[in-house]
Amino acid sequence: MRTGIRIRFEKDVNPLLIKAFNHFSKWLRRNYEFPIRVKVYVKSNYYIVNRYSKEEVSATFFAPYKKTNKPYMRIATGDFNDLEKKHGKEDAILMTLKSLAHEIQHYYQWIDETEFDEEEADNGAYEIISDYYNDSFSEFWDSIKEDKLDTTAKDCEY
Repeated sequence: MRTGIRIRFEKDVNPLLIKAFNHFSKWLRRNYEFPIRVKVYVKSNYYIVNRYSKEEVSATFFAPYKKTNKPYMRIATGDFNDLEKKHGKEDAILMTLKSLAHEIQHYYQWIDETEFDEEEADNGAYEIISDYYNDSFSEFWDSIKEDKLDTTAKDCEY
């Protein structure tokens, strides 16, 4: 069975977010195990419609009933410019990455076959983002200033 995390980007996703997701994904792969491959679809939409509840959300995790089927996540990034205006570039990036971190928590709940718990997922997402911020975000931030990271990749695998 394939392992890891695979990120795919829609063509209109903000190039800065492509950089951020790529850097964060590399850090995730070094620090977390993904025993069943999970695909992450980064969308340019303002929201995603949850396929079960039909509500508009910023991110979703599809947890297949059978572990042999492939899980995936969808992350909406269309509100990034609004977040940046309101909170600044750094916080807007971290807020967007936190959506992925939240869904990763649901992935682990699925792996562990435990009840999906939103509060636990929020707390775990905050912990992941805090660890990333303290461990590696400054490296990313410096690379943005120096424009060293490539934004051309539309499909990245780590």
